[in-house]
Amino acid sequence: MSAPRIQKAPDGKPWPRPRVLVSRREQRPYAFGWKPLLQPEEGARIPIHLHEALPHSLVVRELGGPYHVDWTPTDAPLLTADYTLSHPQNGTAMEALVLVEAKRNDLAASLTHGHDALMAEMERMRVAKHRYLVAAASGDDLMEGRCGCASRVKAMVHCLESIAMRCGVQVRQYASQSRAEYVIALVLQRAWREHLTECAESLACERAREARAA
Repeated sequence: MSAPRIQKAPDGKPWPRPRVLVSRREQRPYAFGWKPLLQPEEGARIPIHLHEALPHSLVVRELGGPYHVDWTPTDAPLLTADYTLSHPQNGTAMEALVLVEAKRNDLAASLTHGHDALMAEMERMRVAKHRYLVAAASGDDLMEGRCGCASRVKAMVHCLESIAMRCGVQVRQYASQSRAEYVIALVLQRAWREHLTECAESLACERAREARAA
């Protein structure tokens, strides 16, 4: 992803923090610098966090978080993946710009028993310019069977290769959830800054929000 790495936005001011939308299907969403709340298994979603920032979070320490985070609107659910951005001008999901699918301890199951469903989701993610699968499970964990399904390691590796080569989805694996959250936050930040660089109207909307909140 080619994204601006300078510390200032095009108007010379600090970058506005990204506005992240989370799929309502997600049971354990990352909170991107906030203390998360445990979500119910089924039913209506409760708030993702209680506005209690985590100073030790990599998103706060390294990326200027915490981010703005909320569920996708009930009348406009995210059709695929787990994370995207909220459009600064109207709050709609920016699925054409960026989509991120997150996996935790369910990676092995998704690559084996859930193979067909996972591949269908990866195909649907083609609508996005930037698309990622980020797993909180390292390549060593997968190869050594620590993610489960040890007898099917070769099939799991081939599935990951297909996701990258056939669907054009960037696959990233990390040994910890905090590192996976950081990488998802970084991907979303770069896409956010890319959009604000290309769209002056969106940057103006964010500045207007900042002024109202001041």
